[in-house]
Amino acid sequence: ALVRRWDEAVRGRLHGVHLTGPAGMGKTRLLQEVGARLNSMRRDVMHARADWASRGIEWSFASDLIGRLCSLPGALGVAPRTASVLVGLAPAAAEVFKGVSVSANQATETVARRGALRELLGALSEERPLALLLDDMHWCDATSRDVLFSALEGLDRNRLMVVGGQS
Repeated sequence: ALVRRWDEAVRGRLHGVHLTGPAGMGKTRLLQEVGARLNSMRRDVMHARADWASRGIEWSFASDLIGRLCSLPGALGVAPRTASVLVGLAPAAAEVFKGVSVSANQATETVARRGALRELLGALSEERPLALLLDDMHWCDATSRDVLFSALEGLDRNRLMVVGGQS
């Protein structure tokens, strides 16, 4: 079923799949197997896992995810202002966006980060279809979860599949 969803995503239709079940049911293994299958098809797959220890640290999941996403082809397709916001949230992105200065505005931080993540996901999925496999989302910090899901709004015609697993 996930591979069928992927085929639809490749044709330009955002798909979100939510896996729920008790611990030990096999959600992580399923995400790993789907990731391996898509990798064997030479597809862009980003597997990220929320961490129990970071669940109370605001922006921790989003920072890690953005740092990873910036390593994919297409990341350089974002505007310089967006790159600045991305580097401010995920310092690892500075390796990709060399010479970008970070500007912070506390009043608009959440809105800017949501928009930057949306633009990044749009640029990546425009370059090549992208599968985001997000594991243990019940441990994701609330701010990251809210920003991630709101960033997906407006990407319904993008070649993107998001699969989230949680207990």
